[in-house]
Amino acid sequence: MRSLAIKLVLAFVAVTLVSVGAVAYISGRVTTEQFAVYVSRGGLLRAEAAVPQFAAYYARTGTWEGVEALVTSWIAGEKTSRGGRGQGRAGGGAGRLILASAEGMVVADSAGELAGTRLSKEVLAQGSPIVVDEQQIGTLVITTGDASSHGEPEEEYLASVQRALLWAGLLAGALGIGLGGVLAYQIIAPIRQLRSAATAIAGGDLSQRVDVTTGDEIGDLATAFNRMTAKLERQQALRRNLVADIAHELRTPLSVVRGSMEAMLDGVHPLDEAHLSPVYEEALLLQRLVDDLRLLSLADAGQLALERRRIEMSELVQSVVNAAEVAADHQRSGWRARCRPGCRPWWAMSNGCGRCSTT
Repeated sequence: MRSLAIKLVLAFVAVTLVSVGAVAYISGRVTTEQFAVYVSRGGLLRAEAAVPQFAAYYARTGTWEGVEALVTSWIAGEKTSRGGRGQGRAGGGAGRLILASAEGMVVADSAGELAGTRLSKEVLAQGSPIVVDEQQIGTLVITTGDASSHGEPEEEYLASVQRALLWAGLLAGALGIGLGGVLAYQIIAPIRQLRSAATAIAGGDLSQRVDVTTGDEIGDLATAFNRMTAKLERQQALRRNLVADIAHELRTPLSVVRGSMEAMLDGVHPLDEAHLSPVYEEALLLQRLVDDLRLLSLADAGQLALERRRIEMSELVQSVVNAAEVAADHQRSGWRARCRPGCRPWWAMSNGCGRCSTT
């Protein structure tokens, strides 16, 4: 997998699915647990309201025999008070009433399924104890459906909540994947432009530039890339000009050397000091050019050593003055030769005669 876009999209998909799945799982679990607490609390409150009737029955009879009639009458009364809305299983909206002895044995069950069985501690904890003369003689549990699960209405409610969480998760996942794809494209587009420009530069086209559309790290990268290509283009132009200048500087002394040597070989000029001196001077010029090129190469490679030594400033200034005097005398002699008759030599200046305006 070499495409960065595919990697980013898959990463966004994985993060979105894991996040949405975790949220859906935790939300469903918490909803189920809290709803169970709510249902249990409601059953406990109804059981606490019915406990006085069963406590009075036991105090009057001293036994639980014949309590089924009281259970039936209580269920009927609950249905009547609820307007006959109970259409669920095992007592419907009136709920399911389970009466257990002090030992946890089921004495009566409105559904007629658990009589004679022993209830678990978890189920007994959902009921309300029946106390007569400060002694617990039983436990009254009111629940829906069987003793260990919700009734049909509650199951339908939980199923609807789970479906809502599922659809919400799917919608959030789709939106996350879509936004991840858009973000991946926004990240990849400038990178692809940089790749195309770098490929063109590798082919020799240093005029390539990329658009800077953002102010983040990608924008900083594009700015640095444009700065680099501009510097490379300037360096290439300087190198091209340097090569042209070197070729021009080498052509003149080589032409002089070649012309002088051909003339002496052909016998046009004698092989004497007067005709060999220009050749020697041009050879010295070529040597200086080669030395300068070597200095440039060392400087370009960062290996140019700086030689520091003490000098006398007076000697340096005097050498500059002497060189300037020679040049000034040479130019002043030229203007003196062109001045008008009667013009004093000291009026001669570098840009013409200051007295007779000779140019």
